[in-house]
Amino acid sequence: VRVCLQLLDRDCRGFTLLQWQQSPEEVGSSALVKGRGRAPVRVPLVPDGGAVVRYRGAFHVFVIEIDMGTVTLQRMELRYRGYWKCWKAGGALTRCGLAPVRVLTLTRL
Repeated sequence: VRVCLQLLDRDCRGFTLLQWQQSPEEVGSSALVKGRGRAPVRVPLVPDGGAVVRYRGAFHVFVIEIDMGTVTLQRMELRYRGYWKCWKAGGALTRCGLAPVRVLTLTRL
């Protein structure tokens, strides 16, 4: 993903890769998510990468999750709910400014 974004930055007019983060310290956070019929649980949100890009003057934030089949569907659901909760609470605004945030999930077949 990083290489693709760097190539776009080099070759695509109007596209700029502003930031790439990959270390857990840079991209990690957590959210308190209510479990199904259970008490709220703190869910670690440590994506495999994160990017901030500018395309035609607009800023966009991408959280990258790479699914290799090692995490259960229930755990992934909690993680996605955690991303949603973090976004609703303004976490992306605090970290990245006012920009749309998308969770890009890559998976194997």
